[in-house]
Amino acid sequence: MTNKSQSLATHEASRHASLNASWKQLWQLGVRALSLPPTSRAACVLLDAILNANLVPRHELADDVNQIVTTADISGPSVLVDSSLVLMLSLLRIRNNMFPNASQATSNHIIRWVFVRWSPGEL
Repeated sequence: MTNKSQSLATHEASRHASLNASWKQLWQLGVRALSLPPTSRAACVLLDAILNANLVPRHELADDVNQIVTTADISGPSVLVDSSLVLMLSLLRIRNNMFPNASQATSNHIIRWVFVRWSPGEL
């Protein structure tokens, strides 16, 4: 799904009204899988694809976005990899758009998450 031209999420058919409930359910599954190490990377790719393709209305994601960002050390991605960094950047942008006055706090939460997950001494 990293190649946007080949991603099902960006395909025109993915926007069909009959799939709305399925995308919401996939979003919820991805949120639950985000903090589990074996599924975290795949969950990050899925959630980022859903966000970038606007498959679920932003107002329906607001609570999850807030929870992931503000409790990132618990509810956020459990691994620091390329897809988790991309997802956290997308969440940063979305949360800053939803709550412009909270941009400093949002940045602090994400930076804290990075330093909790990153151990330069461990390869």
